[in-house]
Amino acid sequence: MKRISLYSVLFFLTLSPCAATSRADDPVIKKAERKFARSFVNQDLSGKPFIKQNLDNSDFENANLTETDFDGSSLKNCNFRGATMKKTNFKRTDLTGSDFQEGTFDFPSFYMAVLNKVNFEELDLSTLQLNEIKMRGANLRNVKGVQNIYKSDFFEADLRGADFSKAVDFDPASFRKARYDQFTRWHEGFDPKARGAVYEETKDEPAKPKDKPKTDDAAMEADFAKLDGNSDGILSGKEMASCKDRDANKDGEVTLAEFLSRK
Repeated sequence: MKRISLYSVLFFLTLSPCAATSRADDPVIKKAERKFARSFVNQDLSGKPFIKQNLDNSDFENANLTETDFDGSSLKNCNFRGATMKKTNFKRTDLTGSDFQEGTFDFPSFYMAVLNKVNFEELDLSTLQLNEIKMRGANLRNVKGVQNIYKSDFFEADLRGADFSKAVDFDPASFRKARYDQFTRWHEGFDPKARGAVYEETKDEPAKPKDKPKTDDAAMEADFAKLDGNSDGILSGKEMASCKDRDANKDGEVTLAEFLSRK
């Protein structure tokens, strides 16, 4: 019988469907975070000039963008989740595919910007002037406070649950193939079907169960578990650096009972 070399076995396993499946199901791979070209996470960029720069695929999560100037820049596929955008200048920028969820708008300027496929879901847009804006394929589900939409393009945008009741549409904006549902609110006299929008009823989704609030003990047990790096049920050495005062019997260890006794 011919001997099968170790290299042959490894080569077979690499090509094996089972091996491929196990890699795909690896929770570490599933949790792999998106990689950005640049990171400005949590940074204070207030007043900084980024004029006519290529900042595609940048991460601005939770950044302070107060009066930051992005005039004429390319900001495609960026992450602005949780960012503070007070008087931020986005004039003439290309923000295609960027995510603004959980961000705070305080009179930023988007004049003549490209906002195709952006994610504005559930945001308050009451301080925005959406004049001459391209919002093709944008996610505007459940947004509120939409006001001026002069010459803007909402082609194929998702407007389900959006509040357009106070919108001012001086020069007809385009709503061709935009989706709306029974929860979308329009300004008085507006006929979405006549303007090319498509009705799509939204079925009521079952209410998500609310997380039960943790008791004090449960919260402290969770804190104890985080400190207990080797999961042996006892804090010792570096693990107890932040809670040495809870070592009641002074034996150099902190048990769960000792940890809970000092609330």
